[in-house]
Amino acid sequence: FSGTLLEIEAATATATINATSGNANLFFDLNGTNNGALEMGTDNDLYITANHAAGQLVFRTGGGTEAMRIAANGTISIGSTAMDYGLNVVHGGPNPAIRASATGAAVNPLSAYNGHASTTTNFIHCGAEREATDAYNFFFAYTGGADTNEAFKLTGQGNGLAEGSWQDGS
Repeated sequence: FSGTLLEIEAATATATINATSGNANLFFDLNGTNNGALEMGTDNDLYITANHAAGQLVFRTGGGTEAMRIAANGTISIGSTAMDYGLNVVHGGPNPAIRASATGAAVNPLSAYNGHASTTTNFIHCGAEREATDAYNFFFAYTGGADTNEAFKLTGQGNGLAEGSWQDGS
């Protein structure tokens, strides 16, 4: 058999898999091998599975353009197919590639942690593919909701600006 096995066409089309007990599953076989599945678990969670050992989940948008990929080892790439880091985000737009925000008064919007007691690498690593200059900032912090209220700045040349005073931490 070749061609379309199932086609549902209507003004409003619905296909339902109704499991009266257990999970509701839709399996995707390729040459007789189960390569993927959509599963609605009895816990009401939706499971998307790529069963092949090297299988990756690929999300496409805009007529087939790859937007995100999750590898079998948990590596995630957004805006790129490169799987070089645990989370790789590539964004060419005018806004930041990643934004973390929180609405609670006691919530940290961004936290970085290394749980290895004898780490010997940089905790936060910043770099720029350009010459060292004060024309850009590696780090910039502001207060009062407007980025014109500088609180702290570290420029690409290594110069720093801090409003207020520094303490020795003791």
